[in-house]
Order: sequence, then C-alpha cells, then structure tokens
Amino acid sequence: MQQSYTWLLVVGGVSLVAFIVVLFFMLRTPSLSGVPSKVSWLTKPTPTIEMEHLHFMLGTWVVNETWEKGAWGSSFKGKSIWKTRLGPARLSILTDVETAGPMGLSITHIVSSWNPYLKAYQGSSVSNVDYGVLFWLGRWEQNSLVFDGEIQVREQKLVFRRVISEIKKSTYTTQEFITEPGEPRRLLVTGKGKRKA
Repeated sequence: MQQSYTWLLVVGGVSLVAFIVVLFFMLRTPSLSGVPSKVSWLTKPTPTIEMEHLHFMLGTWVVNETWEKGAWGSSFKGKSIWKTRLGPARLSILTDVETAGPMGLSITHIVSSWNPYLKAYQGSSVSNVDYGVLFWLGRWEQNSLVFDGEIQVREQKLVFRRVISEIKKSTYTTQEFITEPGEPRRLLVTGKGKRKA
C-alpha cells in the first residue's frame, strides 16, 4: 500500500514539474535578438539612395499657399507648417502638417517610403478634413517629384496629383490638383515652401 502512495507521489511530482516547465516556456517573453529569418522573402531592408533623394523635405517648412476659387468662394491665402523627420531605420519619412486653409485648421499625418519592387515611392495620409486614407505613388519626372493618387470623398472618387518643383536647399514650389469625375484636372492650391531657420 505504501508503495502505491510513493508511486503516486512520484508521478504527481513529475507531472507538477512538467507543468511548471511548460508554463515557463509559454509565459516567457519572446526574444528579439535579431536571429536571422529562415523565410527566404523576409530580409531586413536597408536605406536606399531613393530615400536620400527625399531628405530635402526633412526639417520644418513654412508654406504660404494660394487656394484657387472653389466651394469656399474666391481665392484664399493660407499657410501650412510641415514638420518632417526620418522614420524607422531611415526607410521612410514621416510628416505632420498643420494648415490654416479655407476649411479652417486641418491636421494631416503623412508617411512616404520607397518601394524597390514597384520602382516608386508609396505614401499615405490621413487628416481631420475627411474620412479614409489617401494613397499615392510618386516618381521623379525630370527635376520634379510627382505624386498621383485617388481618394473616395463622400461617395465620390477624386484623382489627386501633387507636384513638388523648383527644389532648392531652402525653398520649393508645390501644386496640388484635383480631378472630379468627368472633369479636366484643375489646380487646387499652389504653395511656396521656405525652410524655417
């Protein structure tokens, strides 16, 4: 009889130790030690020369804007503050924009990054002006940086184009165009950017 109890205690003790070991491995914090991936397509990217071509945007910019005549009435003089910094691992740039425009104060957050597989810049932005996310692709056309995208606004699809030109160390010009269904592209706003000292 005593052998049965001893055997039960041994089995119970071994089971308890096994349970504690399993629990330890289940609750252990995953390690981010940089072990190389065994998945062939998952490689750690490095910054590209194409991203360096966007570094002119880094820093704080004041952009004086002229809005064309629109739903708000006649043309409008506005101003934006653009604050741009490098994203994680220098693979993107992150931009926060505050605009005093014809619709009042708008706040926008922008992410831009080079995609070598598409051979284009990809970007997106969200703002407090409308729902949803604006997505675009960008490419250099001669000395101008051109972004094209689409946005769905109140059940209407709009085509968007932003052209950054006359790029110098401390200044640039930007133009934004909107195309409504069945309409030719029209200029929405022109901005003159100046790097804040």
